Amino acid sequence: DKVKVIANETNQHVAASRNIGIENSTHGLILTLDADDQMAPGSIKLLSDALVKDRTIDITYGACQFFDKLDRPVEKIGPNGVSKWPPQFKYEGLYKYPFSYCPNTSMFRNSMCERVGGFRRRFKGVEDADFYTRAISIGMRPYKATEAITLMYTIRDDSLSREDTAKYDWTKRYPEFGS
Repeated sequence: DKVKVIANETNQHVAASRNIGIENSTHGLILTLDADDQMAPGSIKLLSDALVKDRTIDITYGACQFFDKLDRPVEKIGPNGVSKWPPQFKYEGLYKYPFSYCPNTSMFRNSMCERVGGFRRRFKGVEDADFYTRAISIGMRPYKATEAITLMYTIRDDSLSREDTAKYDWTKRYPEFGS
């Protein structure tokens, strides 16, 4: 219901900043949002309602719409920038893609973060993919709660995820990916 702003005196980078926010949260549900992305109207309610309704679900997400740096839908991804990714989660498809099933802006239970151990600071730019992969590997259950657009993602040439993936292949930490 309320948003609490926590200002770090120095740049802690994404993973540490997310962990600080989660540690200071007084709510049972967490949603992270990158500064250059947006949530579609009504998204928080759609995602939280699914988690409240079904306690066997640990992570919820919806459809993604992609925009370029000029805020235009990226048509090559799909009509009006709407992607077919992410699909409904299936364990047998977990390692089909060299990235997470869960978008960076998924909602999850605070208790899950405690079990997973938070976001790893060494993964600048792909900390979310690593976090959700570790969560799923210990039995946390993701669920695509809606086909409605929840995340409006901005693709940028200077994004941390592009820089990090260019440095090394983070999936090599997970032999199941078959890299």
